[in-house]
Amino acid sequence: MGKIFEKLLVSNKILSTEELEQWKSLLIQQPEKKDLGEFLVQKKILETKTLHELCKAEEEAKKHLRLLKKQQRDKQVLEVVQQLGIVAQKEIATAIREKREAESEGENIFLSELFIKKGYLTPYLVQKFYKRGVQRIPLEEGIKTHEDLIINIPQYLRDRFFAKIAVKNRLVSSSDLKNCWAVLKKHWPRRSLSEIMLEKNILSEKKLRALLSVLKKSLPEKYPYLDAQIRDTQMARILVKRNFLSPWRLNKCLLGQLEKIKHHEYIPLRQMLVEKGYLSDYQFDVVLKEYGVLVSKNLQEILVPSEEIKIIKKEDIERAVHEAHSDVHLVLEEEDAVDFSFEEKESKKKNASDSMEWDELESIEDLDDIESNPIFSDNKRGSNLFQTGRSKAPGTIPLTESEKIRQIELEAEEISDDLFDIDVEKEEVDIELTEDNVKDFIVEDLANYDLEEKKEDDDDDDEDINMHEILEEVTMDASEECDAEELIVEDLQEMKKNKRNEKA
Repeated sequence: MGKIFEKLLVSNKILSTEELEQWKSLLIQQPEKKDLGEFLVQKKILETKTLHELCKAEEEAKKHLRLLKKQQRDKQVLEVVQQLGIVAQKEIATAIREKREAESEGENIFLSELFIKKGYLTPYLVQKFYKRGVQRIPLEEGIKTHEDLIINIPQYLRDRFFAKIAVKNRLVSSSDLKNCWAVLKKHWPRRSLSEIMLEKNILSEKKLRALLSVLKKSLPEKYPYLDAQIRDTQMARILVKRNFLSPWRLNKCLLGQLEKIKHHEYIPLRQMLVEKGYLSDYQFDVVLKEYGVLVSKNLQEILVPSEEIKIIKKEDIERAVHEAHSDVHLVLEEEDAVDFSFEEKESKKKNASDSMEWDELESIEDLDDIESNPIFSDNKRGSNLFQTGRSKAPGTIPLTESEKIRQIELEAEEISDDLFDIDVEKEEVDIELTEDNVKDFIVEDLANYDLEEKKEDDDDDDEDINMHEILEEVTMDASEECDAEELIVEDLQEMKKNKRNEKA
């Protein structure tokens, strides 16, 4: 017995509001726990027959309340669905027509439940849209879009490997690296380590080109699922931009994906979102089909290399050294270089731009003192400037650090592939990628809300419902029957159960 029962006592003039509060206070003082109705019968305020009539009226009111809530939910969900475009208009029209046909035959069905039944929405999305609408978390200062809240794990892996190569080749000191990581963590994932190092003049553009060239070759071998992760990150940004899911929920899935990858198992983001009940296949196959491979069901087969990672043998490295035409070389471990014989090549006529030999470059530190290689010539730079839409004309807007990085990356792609399988330093300065870390800058989209529906006993506590509207239609002698179906909760309960099991 809850608020509806109490309001029935007052509306039927059995008790005044003041008397009701007095009897409730006396009930609290009783040593044995009793219902209010039972207590009033015991005190001869109510007759047993009247109590039964009130209980029946209360049940009718609860049925009407559930019906009203579902009608309100349908209205809210339909508004959100149309606003976000998460269900196509054709499917919406079909569902509405089916609902009207059922109602004409005296059957109560609800639009939200039809969307779930047909696979257009998941129970999670229905609850999210009903409770939160299109509401988004507020952006902190310095964050331009909600897509920027998606953690960029591929960028993190790239930054970490970039740091290890830089330390390995003595281009960056440990103290400089730690300082850069400190800056990176403040702006992560919206800035890259290379951008910060360039901004702080820790690395010159020429050294940066050398590192980025090595990075381009080495990263896919170091992280075989990197391309798949990049595409999953792009897809996550699309989902946030369309406001289908919150950054927090997508970040949680991406971190879960990373944990699987650590154990040599890759699960596509699409598969994770569908299995967890956040989105349905319909969203990917119909609504997001314009994004092609990013949302493909066969993402894993398309993106993950099926062949084994090729290990570079020392003989191959030696041959690459002798055949190299690039001025860019990385320092090898001494023990790896013992078996190599760096014999001088036969002297050949070369252009002045091709005159640099391996033995003339004692270390990569000398790179800044050497004449520019043809690959860094003005003609090459001009072509890259054209690609970026910039020119060297006086008075033009200077490039930002991120634009500089992009231009350097384009130039680094032109470096010859005389790259080596390098041993990197074991020590790492790392960013801890954990759920708690993510929560520092992302809040839950359904904060403090359990997705499992409330129990029936608590249905009368919904403050969004106008109780007077119900009591006008439901009185002690109410006899109208309401066959409102219960909201489908099995999937939600299963999600909660799985969550408990994971914590255990």
